[in-house]
Amino acid sequence: RFNADGTADTTFNTNSDAALGTSGSAFSVVLQGDGKILVTSNAAGKPIRRLNANGTADTAFNTNAAVALSATTGNAVAVQSDNKIVVGGSFSGNLKRLNADGTADTTFNTNAGTNTGGTINALAIASDGTIIVGGGMTGGLKRFNSDGTLGTAFPTTPGTTVQAIKIQSNGRILVGGTFTGKLKRYLADGTLESTFAVNTVDLNSNINAVAVQSDGKILVGCENAPFLVRFDGVY
Repeated sequence: RFNADGTADTTFNTNSDAALGTSGSAFSVVLQGDGKILVTSNAAGKPIRRLNANGTADTAFNTNAAVALSATTGNAVAVQSDNKIVVGGSFSGNLKRLNADGTADTTFNTNAGTNTGGTINALAIASDGTIIVGGGMTGGLKRFNSDGTLGTAFPTTPGTTVQAIKIQSNGRILVGGTFTGKLKRYLADGTLESTFAVNTVDLNSNINAVAVQSDGKILVGCENAPFLVRFDGVY
């Protein structure tokens, strides 16, 4: 963690180093409303861990989550409004939900089963509670209902592989990845927004991350230079 001026928050970093260890890579970080921090990784037996606000390990949560997931790699995480935690990655089923204490939400996990069809790299929770997941599955993009059952399919999918998903304040769904065009946008109902088109000359490589500024402009993180590109939000 860095201070607002970019200097290292040394106390936090000392604590988090001890909490996370030195094995594996972190793939996503989410800040909870209570200040606790969720981290997904490929550390053996630790696909997701939670830190307290000061960087120390939330040991009770981490113990529960390790049992609930019994997995190797967590790639993506999101927190629902009820504080339940949705995790996607490369493990049995590829999509699971945890209760706020890290224990398994068994009903959701049973419903989700193996319906993802492949590794999940990104996920986001829509305002209606449905869960949008993207990754290496056929078509690259799926929707699940809040109970874990398969939701309404996207009429047109971007193709593999989806690496990033961001839902805008108006409900539109931005999807980035390795597919043709690299960045696509869908309406809330899953319809491809055909009028949305970015200048692919500006995108010299695959997209790994997408964010939206308060003014609606879209930031994308790329594998190769230029590593960060910004687009206007309206086309």
